Amino acid sequence: MDTPNEAIKVQTVSEEKFIHSELVSLFLETSESGFVDFSVWSRVNELLQQLSTKNSRYLAYRLNSGNAAHSIPVMRFKQQLRSAIDVLAVQEKLEDLSHIIRRNFLSSSMTFQNMATSNPTQINNQEVKISMEQRVNLVIKEIEDNLSDEQLKSVRPLIEEYKKKPTKNASEKLVGGILGLGKDIAIGVIANIISKQLGA
Repeated sequence: MDTPNEAIKVQTVSEEKFIHSELVSLFLETSESGFVDFSVWSRVNELLQQLSTKNSRYLAYRLNSGNAAHSIPVMRFKQQLRSAIDVLAVQEKLEDLSHIIRRNFLSSSMTFQNMATSNPTQINNQEVKISMEQRVNLVIKEIEDNLSDEQLKSVRPLIEEYKKKPTKNASEKLVGGILGLGKDIAIGVIANIISKQLGA
């Protein structure tokens, strides 16, 4: 039989696992460029406040808006939220956000492949080509929307190479260039691209 302390410990882990799931959902669902609405980031703040009753470190990840519209830039929101999720995952031994994103992406890719196999007459080469162009444009738009002019200037040659011929080599060079701008910037941009690709 569990002691009262053990029962409380199980309940706490269960609550934190639920909060982790909520935060991950909010991260994945926020895929638009521009700004995050007050209702979204205030919900994140509520969840972080709940976590802070057990560990005050989560207060450091709360978000505040400096503008009258109570909105927050997407990149800032995602970087801050991802940091909080990473800390929670490590502390509670929960699934890493990168693994969740990768699993969702692979699941989405398999669904597309299954559709292509089961309906070969409905998906022709022209449609696949358009889809590829759309994906390339989406990647470039996300990079341009989320980097400063100075940062863009440093990766512009890599963007042009990728745009001209989106091969694996060009993709790796572009990712390397973005990583060179800093880990936080790169994580935000790449996560945003993957989130958008899931909805593409």
